[in-house]
Amino acid sequence: MWMLGLGQPRLIPPLTDAMTIQMGGDILGEMVIFIIGATLIVGEFKRQAKNDRLKHEKHKMHREKLEERIGDLTNKVTRQTKEINQLRSKLGSRETYTETYTAYSNTGDLECN
Repeated sequence: MWMLGLGQPRLIPPLTDAMTIQMGGDILGEMVIFIIGATLIVGEFKRQAKNDRLKHEKHKMHREKLEERIGDLTNKVTRQTKEINQLRSKLGSRETYTETYTAYSNTGDLECN
């Protein structure tokens, strides 16, 4: 009232029973609508939070599976690299043996009669 420039109310008339019941019903109706709206908003918030949590957990499990798969593949590559190196060293020693044997057999081409 002060902000509207109307001053202080001097006389407040008492409400009749009909007006009291009408105002009480209006307030009660608005409270019910407010509570229903607030409940829907809170329910939607919880539903979204649950969906986000489930999505996050799904991504986390997928990431962990990928990391495990990468670890397995890394171990496999390491093992295969060692195996390749071993095979190369065996092949290298075999080539040296073959070259030595070929050189020795070329010098012994003389036939004895």
